[in-house]
Amino acid sequence: MSCSTSRFGVRLFTILLIGAAVIGCPPSDSKVTVPNVVGQTQTAAQNAITGVGLAVGTVTQEYHATVAAGLVISQDPPAGRSVTANSAVNLVVSKGPGGGGDISNIEELQRIGNDPAYPLDGDYVLTQDIDASATAGWNDGAGFDPVGTWLEEDPSAAFTGTFDGQGHVITNLVINRPGEGYAGLFGFVGEGGVIENLGIEGGAVSGGERVGALAGGISDGTISECHVTSSVTGEDFVGGLVGDNYHGAISQCHATGAVTGGSNVGGLFGSACGDVFQCYATGAVTGTGSYVGGLAGSICGTVSQCFATGTVAALGDFAGGLAGFNMGAASECYAAGGVTGNDSVGGLAGENFFGTISQCYATGPVTGESHVGGLVGQNHYATVEFSFWDIDTSGQTESGGGTGLSTAEMQTEITFTAAGWDFDAVWHMLPEGSYPYLRALP
Repeated sequence: MSCSTSRFGVRLFTILLIGAAVIGCPPSDSKVTVPNVVGQTQTAAQNAITGVGLAVGTVTQEYHATVAAGLVISQDPPAGRSVTANSAVNLVVSKGPGGGGDISNIEELQRIGNDPAYPLDGDYVLTQDIDASATAGWNDGAGFDPVGTWLEEDPSAAFTGTFDGQGHVITNLVINRPGEGYAGLFGFVGEGGVIENLGIEGGAVSGGERVGALAGGISDGTISECHVTSSVTGEDFVGGLVGDNYHGAISQCHATGAVTGGSNVGGLFGSACGDVFQCYATGAVTGTGSYVGGLAGSICGTVSQCFATGTVAALGDFAGGLAGFNMGAASECYAAGGVTGNDSVGGLAGENFFGTISQCYATGPVTGESHVGGLVGQNHYATVEFSFWDIDTSGQTESGGGTGLSTAEMQTEITFTAAGWDFDAVWHMLPEGSYPYLRALP
């Protein structure tokens, strides 16, 4: 039985109106007083709302220090308000105490995910710098246990809360877990997870696959304004900041530590398949396998306004100053580190495969055995546009894409403005002469 009026005539409306009166439903244009359901269980609150002819709207859950789990914290509209029949009443229901809070030492940080009062979906704030030197002796030398992880059968194992470092720094963190996947301060950041304004300095992080000082992996989460200086070592998918960026959004972050691994190894990311904006890496990168890059071992997402200056050395194939392999979109980026590898070696990208490179440049020396280029080693079914490399400093006169220029030409602004580069908002050159630099980054 609907409590709405019919459009098929007065007689039907009269019948509906009488029927509504019989079963207690008011006409849709009548007014109803919203009942007070705060403090009731969710079920009781919903029954009270529908019992007076209103509808239950959105029900959200929040942690609360004093309201027991399952009870209504607040309602909208508030009790006592007169509203039209069938209007929705939104509820906020308590998840009980806990749900995050202040973190002031490394022991409290380790409780996240290990103590019911510190859930993986909680909201946390770092209140001061933390010295994590003690972690070197934890867990029989394995060090800090990463917060959250990835389990295919259990998405709740990931960190999906928020962590605001407030500009504070964690120093001397030790994670020594060779062979273990998803190693980092956060093992895996899942959907909705947010990490921001945090620094990790000193210490060392080691693991198996998917290793990064800040996070082993991320998917559908966000990381912003974070930096790391720690050295990072792993097997595959190893990065200074994040091991495997799978559909994450990462901005204004940087890493300066040395990174060593097998394949898919990069100064900031082992693999970058999400969105990356205004990030950089300066540490040396070494890979015993393939797909090794100064910023990312491989790119399959979007990378813009980023740079890498560390040296890149790969024993295998696909090595690049910015990325070993690109099948995404790299724009307004540059690489300045030297690059060595076997096959498909480039100053910016080892191979550009179905990818796009636009308004980028490279200046570092490049050496390899085959398919070696000043900007790109190989370019397959891909686009390289408005991009350049320095033929003097790279030692290369050939490239899979881009335009080779002398150092003097590379340090002349008109070279780039003629190609459409934005020197008002994105790029600038030093008054005494220089290569272009990104305004937003140091």
